[in-house]
Amino acid sequence: MKKIGLMLLFVAIGFSSFAQNEVKPDSELKSPPTFIGGQESMMKFVAENIKYPKEALESETSGTVYTQLLINEKGKIIEVEILRGVSKTLDMEAIRVIEAMPNWKPAMDLDGNPVKSIATLPIAFRMN
Repeated sequence: MKKIGLMLLFVAIGFSSFAQNEVKPDSELKSPPTFIGGQESMMKFVAENIKYPKEALESETSGTVYTQLLINEKGKIIEVEILRGVSKTLDMEAIRVIEAMPNWKPAMDLDGNPVKSIATLPIAFRMN
């Protein structure tokens, strides 16, 4: 029986915020959105909730799914987009787990007000 491993990469990069349909540069953010509890807590959440799709296991499909999250002023993930996918099944599993995440701490503008923002989150699926 093959040993299956799941490697998760959590690098939230490319933060931007929206105001009046404009994307603000990172320099206009006091703080980016963050998963409550930090990266370690996010890794634990994903590890406990992700399921390697049967079809991907059978076809030995692996790779990194790059996603982009739109996080509103309350920290709720309101949209998930695939920036670069691997396969339909792995892409859909990445989206499913992200959509199940609890609210994040929202990004803050320079005045300390919560703002809508974008975060990029790669999730790597690997078979050992």
